Amino acid sequence: MAAAAAAAAVNRGRALRGERSVVHRVARGLDDSAQEVDAVALCRGAGHIDGGRSWAGGRRRAPGLVRARVNTYVPLKTSVEIERLRVAAEALERVIAELGLVVRPGVTTHDLEQVGVLSLARNGLDSALIGYDGFPAAICTSVNNVAAHGVPGSRVLESGDIVTVDVAAGRDGWMADAAWTFAVGRLAPAARRIVRAAWRATMAGVVAARAGGRIGDIGSAVEREAGRLGCSVVREFTGHGIGRSLHEPPTLPNVASDGSGEPIVPGMVLNIEPVLTLGDGSVHLLDDGYSYATTDGTLAAQFEVTVSVRSDRTDILTLGRHRGFAVHDGPPY
Repeated sequence: MAAAAAAAAVNRGRALRGERSVVHRVARGLDDSAQEVDAVALCRGAGHIDGGRSWAGGRRRAPGLVRARVNTYVPLKTSVEIERLRVAAEALERVIAELGLVVRPGVTTHDLEQVGVLSLARNGLDSALIGYDGFPAAICTSVNNVAAHGVPGSRVLESGDIVTVDVAAGRDGWMADAAWTFAVGRLAPAARRIVRAAWRATMAGVVAARAGGRIGDIGSAVEREAGRLGCSVVREFTGHGIGRSLHEPPTLPNVASDGSGEPIVPGMVLNIEPVLTLGDGSVHLLDDGYSYATTDGTLAAQFEVTVSVRSDRTDILTLGRHRGFAVHDGPPY
């Protein structure tokens, strides 16, 4: 109990200093005994996030619960910080929408890169991809069986193709990250199915990202919806937190069990981004050193959105222009 008290004191000290990284203390019910636990009480409404600082609750009596530790630091965001992330996400959404307008047969993926560069500048965004682990472009363009991180080049889009554009950028020190799969001309039924499944699986993950749940609930919902629609999830790719850095804790596995992983608490801002395939979900790295393609050659699709977790709801920051949109029906564009 001395170690538990020390960790609780550290948490309280961080809160008083206005820091938003906390040690998550997780409680799991294993028997009927009453144990004293240190828990992140935000997920039960015993804390708050406001414009100045955030805190997570300390010691409490919890009948039927025993103590378990998850030593992961997760930056929680204030309402002011979430608004700044929303501004960045909505600016990036405009870039994604503008890219969608030029997706058509005869366009090359290099053409999309050029449009992306101009659109980022026009919307006040700085690319976060150029030079990231040596990546040579401002956007990723993944066509058909390329599952992720496709490098723009001379590839000419043809009617019936699908292309996923993935863009990450910063604005005023806050990051945004989004991906979208677009149809090129008229799609065959199989292509329509994978695009629809990728969207619905992503939205299933969004619905599961609720305060009081667990990070594993998101991946479980994604995998369940993908399976229901006859598709597979690529295990190698995960979602992530986002803030001043492009990739922040926690990691969001897209294949997981209900009730596993970190607690989901208000103040978390998460990127949910499963990649689905029509095959078995296995991928391999191509010779360019960046692109991943499906091993069996089947089509792949992806949508990536940013969500902010509140005590009473979860908002999709990426869909700022479509807040009234019925998200389960399919992508708005």
